[in-house]
Amino acid sequence: MVPNGTHGGTMSSRSGTTAVSAGSPRALDESRVVWALPAEWWPAAVRFSTVVFQLALIAVVLALWQIDGPAFRLQFTLICVGFVVHHLLPLRFRLPFFVVLSMLGIGALFGVTHGLVLVSAGVLLLAAANAPIPFAARIGLIVLLGVAMALGRQSEMIPAMTGVWPILGSMFMFRLMVYMHDLRTGIAPAGVWRTLAYFFMIPNACFPLFPIVDYKTFTRTYYNREALDIYQKGVDWILRGVFQLILYRFVYQNLVMDPEHVADAGDLARYLVANFLLYLKVSGNFHLIIGILHLFGFNLPETHHKYLLSSSFTDFWRRINIYWKDFIQKMFFFPVYFRVKRRGDVFAIGVATCLAFVATWALHSYQWFWLRGSVLFTWQDISFWTILALGVLVNVVYEAKTTRQRAAAKLSRTWRSELGRALRTIAMFTFICLLWSLWNTHSLDSWLTMLSKARYVSLASAAGILAGCFVLGVAAVTMGRSTSERTDAPLQASQGALRKEFWLSAVKSSAFAAVLVIVGRYPMWFAAVPTVADTLDRLTTNQLSARDTALLERGYYEDLTGEAQFSPELADLYMGQSPEWNQLRDVELESNEKQFPSGLYLPNIRRTLSDGTTLSTNRWGMRDQDYSKEKPEGVYRIALLGDSIPFGHGVGDEHVFEQIVERRLNQPETAPGAKYEILNFASKGYGPYGRLQYLRLRAIEFAPDAVLSVAVNDVEWMLRDVSRCVSNDLTIPDPFVVDIVAKAGLSSGMGRRVVEHRLAPYALELVKWNYVQIVEVCRAHGARPFAVFLPRLNDRRWEKDQLPQLILAAEEAGFTVLDLTTAYDSVDDWKSLWRRSWDVHPIPQGHQLIAELFYEKLKPLVVPPPPAP
Repeated sequence: MVPNGTHGGTMSSRSGTTAVSAGSPRALDESRVVWALPAEWWPAAVRFSTVVFQLALIAVVLALWQIDGPAFRLQFTLICVGFVVHHLLPLRFRLPFFVVLSMLGIGALFGVTHGLVLVSAGVLLLAAANAPIPFAARIGLIVLLGVAMALGRQSEMIPAMTGVWPILGSMFMFRLMVYMHDLRTGIAPAGVWRTLAYFFMIPNACFPLFPIVDYKTFTRTYYNREALDIYQKGVDWILRGVFQLILYRFVYQNLVMDPEHVADAGDLARYLVANFLLYLKVSGNFHLIIGILHLFGFNLPETHHKYLLSSSFTDFWRRINIYWKDFIQKMFFFPVYFRVKRRGDVFAIGVATCLAFVATWALHSYQWFWLRGSVLFTWQDISFWTILALGVLVNVVYEAKTTRQRAAAKLSRTWRSELGRALRTIAMFTFICLLWSLWNTHSLDSWLTMLSKARYVSLASAAGILAGCFVLGVAAVTMGRSTSERTDAPLQASQGALRKEFWLSAVKSSAFAAVLVIVGRYPMWFAAVPTVADTLDRLTTNQLSARDTALLERGYYEDLTGEAQFSPELADLYMGQSPEWNQLRDVELESNEKQFPSGLYLPNIRRTLSDGTTLSTNRWGMRDQDYSKEKPEGVYRIALLGDSIPFGHGVGDEHVFEQIVERRLNQPETAPGAKYEILNFASKGYGPYGRLQYLRLRAIEFAPDAVLSVAVNDVEWMLRDVSRCVSNDLTIPDPFVVDIVAKAGLSSGMGRRVVEHRLAPYALELVKWNYVQIVEVCRAHGARPFAVFLPRLNDRRWEKDQLPQLILAAEEAGFTVLDLTTAYDSVDDWKSLWRRSWDVHPIPQGHQLIAELFYEKLKPLVVPPPPAP
């Protein structure tokens, strides 16, 4: 945060390029620049072709590794084509072409209508910013427009803006502040095309979280060096971003774990490091974005620089999200610093630093509002920025007092100084990991419980932690002293050195991209080492981690907004749920009674799903055809209890496996004269305890001859059922469950994750008791109890780990067990039965497979009464 000098820049005059100073507003007056062809055009053509070849390889890599979704990959194709055309145009046409290309990218992604709405809203803000009125009046007009748009963002009353708000906010919420500052001070050139290019950058349409590009830097680094060198650097940074995103995916899929699963010091270290390394997604995307902008001549500096090797708080602040640091310095730190500097340098630095971090916290909440639609105001967020601010404040005051000593220390490198750097880097990394985990925790109780596991240290965990510290220390000594690259600095290298650097970079990037293509295309080449092959195969798919899969399942059944904010993958999915999720919430009626279960479905509802099929409920609120409460004579009535799968989430009424089985049972050739009714009491979000309560409160009133208790992994679901009761302070009607809750030391208001963690040792005991209760209720009312176990599409491990003990518990309780976990065995790839890559409810084909096996096993066991004479 200490003030530093401003870097200038020049454009090389070698190879027929006219020198241009980047220090004045006239530097980018394209009409005054003459771009002469080199004496021999073919070397430049070869180098340009090399850049195009690398971009083609990168496009293949993005497709094979499924980087950043299909929308971005489509956009990248447009970017590559636009890059070629852009380079071939005369310089004076390139900036307008970039603007047009960006507009086309917005239209391709959002469609014509929504694209026009986005651009129109942006142009309205720019018109206010450049209106021929006093500057203060312009600021007031922008504030009024901002307030109006904020109200629209919160109300979501304008359908055409629903998907536009995050991108509009990303383009203008901070960049407009920088732009107005530079207009007022006159430190950067203005102009229609520069302004439109600055706000409507083509990558922005795909990346709501976008680096805060400085307007002055954006204009002054435009073609400030030879074009092909800028392009090659862009290719390097795009690949660097891709590599970081692949590393992120590896960490996310393989290292991320639930804090409640931390058992010892080794698990704790893994959790802390993996949690911090998830930031690779931000740094990877930022490298990708800035690399793309290099392809169009914007020679912007680095956004991140080896932030894992920070040796102090101020070093960390300088290295991570450099653009944000520069933005805060420009808009808050320097104005305050120079205003109060007369009271002493140390005092000025301290006051300016405090204000800078208050602004950082407030602006992050502001950013969250535009990207997510709600204000982020949590104790975790406040704690994180407060602690980081205190660390930076102490550090920056200390540095201000010891400037000369630090400068002298940099000149001498001894074993003692290098060891000190290594230890400081290890200590800083450890502290940041701890602070990051606090920022991302769900509750202080959960965080402290997790940290308490550090006292359990095994030899293996100690060896792993020491090895990690050693590697980090060596990296700090060998690579940690470098500073971030300033691309607006004067060019020093000779032409020959630049050519050599270009080709060395091109060869490295081409080779790396080719390796990614080969590995992404043929991960099974590593089949000799199954673990490696499986890891690589999963890395090429954008799938959720085990932790977030569980959270996403929770999000289907309950509000997940609070937890989704801590996982970028999960937040993106949760904010863009399938229409059926919202429709299910639409048909659900939560009663006001403090009892469990509280969720019922509204009667006589009819909704059209995204595939044109129908979701409907009958007069009893069941997803089924209409039945009378009194059982007709001669009918064999079956009550089905379960969760979202037997309910039929995401499929039309006619595709639900329960209805398929019922139709088959009632075919004349099946049992002439017989009549079956299967009443579907399934309800999303309730496990075994929910099924027991539904049986008691609703299903038994319909006088069933048989009860089908349909289960998927009842151990996990029992924990969720009971934790819901405890966390929501719902009345628990069973003394046995009340006693278990007391044994676990639970109380109302505790977070569900903490409750589940403490209940885990009692889970199987609760399930066994629950099974006995269902059987007793069935027998008391003359109904035959069946326990039905369905396959779990996204995780077959539970069939090996828990299914045998669940089947045994069901049989001991008195159930007739129907094991349907082999229903999908005829399908080689179970993922083909998923509704979406993140929604593992079965598609109609999955329901059909379940129905076939279900019918075969159920038919011999349900015998209707003889027909009336």
